[in-house]
Amino acid sequence: MTVLLETIMPFHTVLKGMVDGDMLSSVPRCLNCGFEAPHDGGDWNSAPVPPLGDLMRCPECGSTNILGRT
Repeated sequence: MTVLLETIMPFHTVLKGMVDGDMLSSVPRCLNCGFEAPHDGGDWNSAPVPPLGDLMRCPECGSTNILGRT
C-alpha cells in the first residue's frame, strides 16, 4: 500500500501521515515509566549500542523506549 501511495503522493506527505503527533513533541517521554524532560535539560542519559550509536536512555528506569527522541 505504501508503494502505491508513494507513486501518487510525495514521500514526505506519506511519511507525515504515518507519524503520530506525539512523536513531534518537543519534550521526550519514557514509554516505560513516563519520565519527561526537555532534550537540552541535561536530564537524559545515553546508552552506547554499537550497531546504532548512542541511544537516549531514561535516567529513572534505564529504558531506551523513548517517544520524541532526536
